[in-house]
Amino acid sequence: MQMEHLTPAQQHWQKVMASRRGGASTEMSRADMTAYENILHRLRADQAQLSNIQGNDRKAAYKRKVLPNYRGWIEGGVGKSKWCG
Repeated sequence: MQMEHLTPAQQHWQKVMASRRGGASTEMSRADMTAYENILHRLRADQAQLSNIQGNDRKAAYKRKVLPNYRGWIEGGVGKSKWCG
C-alpha cells in the first residue's frame, strides 16, 4: 500500500480537523468524526505495513515516507495541546 503525499490544502484540512478534535468540547460533529476515523484508518494501515517491514533502517525509511501524510493532523493536535505551552 503506497500513500501519496498530501497537498497543502489536505494538510490544512487535517490541521483544522485535529484542532477541532483537540478542543474543549467532548462532542464531535459527523465531519469531525469522519476526519478522525479517516486518520485512524490510515494510521492503522500504515502500522500494519510497518509491521511487515524487517530491519530498523527500512522501518525508519518507511516512517520518513509516510510521516508527511500526518503533518496537518500532528500540527493541529499539538497546537491545541495543553502540554505544549
